Amino acid sequence: MKRNDVVLFLLVFLLLMPLLSGCKKTSEVVVKEYNMGESVTLPNKTEIVVQSMIALPFYQIPVSVESVQEFPFVYYQKGEKNYRIIKVKEDGSTVDTIIDGVDSPTYQNGYIVEKSSEKIATNSRYLIDVQNGKVFPKDTEKIFVIVNFSYKPVTTKQLIFDPLLYWLEDENKTKLEFDPILSDTILPIAYSSKMNRNQYSTIRLIGLIPSDAKTLYFVTGNARIKWDVETK
Repeated sequence: MKRNDVVLFLLVFLLLMPLLSGCKKTSEVVVKEYNMGESVTLPNKTEIVVQSMIALPFYQIPVSVESVQEFPFVYYQKGEKNYRIIKVKEDGSTVDTIIDGVDSPTYQNGYIVEKSSEKIATNSRYLIDVQNGKVFPKDTEKIFVIVNFSYKPVTTKQLIFDPLLYWLEDENKTKLEFDPILSDTILPIAYSSKMNRNQYSTIRLIGLIPSDAKTLYFVTGNARIKWDVETK
């Protein structure tokens, strides 16, 4: 390589160095603090308003059709050895969730299982009292939390709601996730997979938090909303 070529190469390289180093820098998402009830515009071009959060030691499911008044609704059906949670959707169709009893061969792997004084091992996170339809966390050091918020997609690109983009954090930024499946099983209105553009939809999600939690944060995108835990 001739000397002139070497000099030209070095000059070009020096000129490109700032551009190359700039490409390596990643833009950090600046997390902003918001208040409950405040409208938040997220980076994915959606808007949310968190109305309320509530902590519960158990969740009560209505025990008969007569105890509910409007669609959609959820109720607990008790048989002799047949326990199930029935969700009646807005179109009138139903979804049944069968509860595994302690004498069931699938009790160990059940999603929601019978609450019992018998010390039988199960991988389930949730227990239901088959006498009164109350659902409890299996872990006695956990309680339920339910968040209610409004969600509005403002562009045509974001019409599908993803519940995994929403979670809680404690003051040490330990992530506490909601349970989309349980939400859609025991809550009459949890969330729809598809949303209408520029229209608010009601979202409800349920999850577990430590029973001794004092302060938590609802987190999504670049938003962080403080919540002082109060148990009902």
